[in-house]
Parts: sequence; C-alpha cells; structure tokens
Amino acid sequence: MDIETLDALSLRPGEIKENVVTRGLDVRGLRAGMRLRIGGALLEVTVPCHPCMRMETVRAGLKNELRGRRGMLCRVVESGLLHVGDTIALLEYERVGV
Repeated sequence: MDIETLDALSLRPGEIKENVVTRGLDVRGLRAGMRLRIGGALLEVTVPCHPCMRMETVRAGLKNELRGRRGMLCRVVESGLLHVGDTIALLEYERVGV
C-alpha cells in the first residue's frame, strides 16, 4: 500500500492492516511476477489486494473508497529483515507465457 493513497483517504499506516507502506512507488503499476528487494527480503508481486468487508469496521464506505487502490499482494521469495526507511528496489523480471 502506498502512503499517497493512505493520505488521500485520511488513513494512518497500519490502520487497514497493510504490511508494507511505500512512498513514491507506483504500486498500481506493479504487475504479477515483478520482484521487489526491500531490506533483506525479496518479494514477488502476485495479485492486486481487493478490499474486504473488514474495511467497513474502519469507516463506513471505505471498502468502496479503496476499490482499485488497496495495493498488491506479494509472496516472500527470500525472507529477511525490513526496517522503516529501507529502499525498495524494483528488479527486472521475465514475463512468462506472454
């Protein structure tokens, strides 16, 4: 999830249970298969994260406000420590099956 979207929706980091908050990264431009190096961890983008009904417990109507803006889900390729302020490196990737 990106801080720019959180700010636009008046949400605090962690309020909607996101694990990583980015700044200046076009999260909506990420595609399945892309890899991100954050601190000591390597993540692979899998699918968009769709807002669920739990968002309504944060604020009525938030599920709809987050539609198409919720961020991306990733799988851990290599585990490692992440720290606040770590650089996020977008790594080259090969498109498979295209």
